[in-house]
Amino acid sequence: MPAATAIAAHGYVLHIGDKAYSSWSLRSWLLLLAFGPPFREQTHAMYDPAFDTCQAGHAPVRTVPMLSFTEGGRDVRVWDTLAIAETLAGRHPDAGHTPTRATGRATRRRAAPRGRWRRRCTAGSTPCARRRR
Repeated sequence: MPAATAIAAHGYVLHIGDKAYSSWSLRSWLLLLAFGPPFREQTHAMYDPAFDTCQAGHAPVRTVPMLSFTEGGRDVRVWDTLAIAETLAGRHPDAGHTPTRATGRATRRRAAPRGRWRRRCTAGSTPCARRRR
């Protein structure tokens, strides 16, 4: 299926912040790029007043990354890198981006919050702002 047709068929749009400043946006983008179906990328300038206005349309969570698509005639929005990965795994089980065994999936789920906790603890000392270095 040509890429344009595949995007129309799945309708995936990945809303992300600048990949140089948002490691969670970068992770979701890499996931879709490496294993996911074709998608359209919508980048939002995170340190711009327009970001808040733009995110207001993505309520209730108003964060990036967010994957949006249409399923059964209704709009679906999925926030959070792990939730995006699990959603894609359910919709595309043969893509191979998630463990097939339940124990492997449990390990992945257990490890994901630890990364977030460490990120919160080290956010001040290890900024993700790659362009500022």
